[in-house]
Amino acid sequence: GEEANKVLPSIKKHLASARLTRTVQLILPKKQGLSRIIAPLIAQNQVIGYLYADMDSIYGLFDGTDRDMLGMLANQAAVALDNAGLVTGLEQKVQERTAQLQESVQETERLLRESQTLASVGRDISSSLEVKVVLENIATQALSLFQGDLSAVFLPSGTGELKAIVAVGQYAQETLNDTIKIGAGVLGDIAQKKKAEIVNDAANDSRALAILGTELIPNENLLTVPLLSSNKLAGLMAVWRSGAGNEFTENELNFLTNLSRQAVIALKNAQLFSEAEEARHVAEQANRTKSAFLANMSHELRTPLNAIINFTELVSMGTMGPVNEEQLEALGYALGSSKHLMQLINDVLDISKIQSGKLALFQEKNVDLQKLVDETLAIIEPSLQKQAELYGHKVKLIRDVDKDLPLITCDQRRIKQVLLNLLSNAVKFTDHGSITLSLKRKDNQVFFAVMDTGAGIAYEQQAQVFEPFVQTLDGVKKAEGTGLGLPITKSLIEAHSGRIWLESEPGEGSAFFFTLPID
Repeated sequence: GEEANKVLPSIKKHLASARLTRTVQLILPKKQGLSRIIAPLIAQNQVIGYLYADMDSIYGLFDGTDRDMLGMLANQAAVALDNAGLVTGLEQKVQERTAQLQESVQETERLLRESQTLASVGRDISSSLEVKVVLENIATQALSLFQGDLSAVFLPSGTGELKAIVAVGQYAQETLNDTIKIGAGVLGDIAQKKKAEIVNDAANDSRALAILGTELIPNENLLTVPLLSSNKLAGLMAVWRSGAGNEFTENELNFLTNLSRQAVIALKNAQLFSEAEEARHVAEQANRTKSAFLANMSHELRTPLNAIINFTELVSMGTMGPVNEEQLEALGYALGSSKHLMQLINDVLDISKIQSGKLALFQEKNVDLQKLVDETLAIIEPSLQKQAELYGHKVKLIRDVDKDLPLITCDQRRIKQVLLNLLSNAVKFTDHGSITLSLKRKDNQVFFAVMDTGAGIAYEQQAQVFEPFVQTLDGVKKAEGTGLGLPITKSLIEAHSGRIWLESEPGEGSAFFFTLPID
């Protein structure tokens, strides 16, 4: 006969009809071709197969008698198959396959629970630096997942022993009160070997020692994993579960090993945080000491420097005798250098006060900003003229101030210091174009802007200009200042509840903006 895989495609619909009607099917060709008979094999009211026959029309056609005969043969074949137990064997295979699928589903559910637990612990580690809280959550998760009686995490106590930092479940308090000596008992031996272990029926283990205040329990099973950091013992995790048939498995050991890695991460994070906090405290103390030293030194330097400035001015004025032009020029250089040094000392003193939190403002009410601007520009204009005389710079100073600016409350001297810092920088780095000082009112704030057409500041340097002792490349080239002017300016503005920011394009100039509240 023909192979089944060649016959089946042509009779699929007839098989379906035989299965649905449970009757013998006689199929005759319309002209020439094959006549077919399909008889279902029915056993225990189930279709378990089919009996099939076909005949080419050149030899004749099947008829009703043939159909009935093949039907009887099918009935006998079904009985024979049933008696042979083939159907029963098939049902057994189905049952076995069903059991396999159930085991697969259970395994998938177990893996899902474990993944969810690891994810939950990971979130705890990311959101909390309280190591005890994180470890307690890990112990609780392990107890729940393994359906255990007791779960605990042990850490070195510094005396060659381990002590439980967290314990949940039965005998939790007794476990917290006990200590484990490295090398003694099941837990101590595992800690010494630094190798995870399943100890089912732990009471019969030769190493067994009862936790202080408890007794050894028959059929008590133990799962223990050492916490290792760079192959050094950082602690121990253990879960107990009692009862015959509740032995721990390799899968559970593998999961507790993964959970232990999360515990090690939590311990490392806590250690790093503690070290960082200690370093921060040391740095803050060193910074306070440095600031106090700078403040004291600044005061000590200011007194003799003031005397030098005063005596130099007296000599320049001729109060101590005639001074010729050459001497007057030399005295002028000495006086300028002394005042520059005084400004540097004042900057150091200011930054020291700011860093130590001792900067105090002398707030004045009804400060006239128009007058403040005029006084500031009067100080800046000579500097601009000097730059023009010395270097041929052609820079225009522009005053752009609203006429209806309100009176405000501020430390007038400090705001003038801010404007002088910003304008002095603009004069220093602008050799053509203009420098504009702008004041505009907007809502309940006054917006200040100092804009120039100078060299500008590279984008990667803009975030650093407000940090102490940081200068732009152009500033370093000019070899002027200490890099304290802008940090002081920023602190003074923020002390007034304002804010300051920078906008700049290299080659197109810079614009420094800051705000002050009106009330």
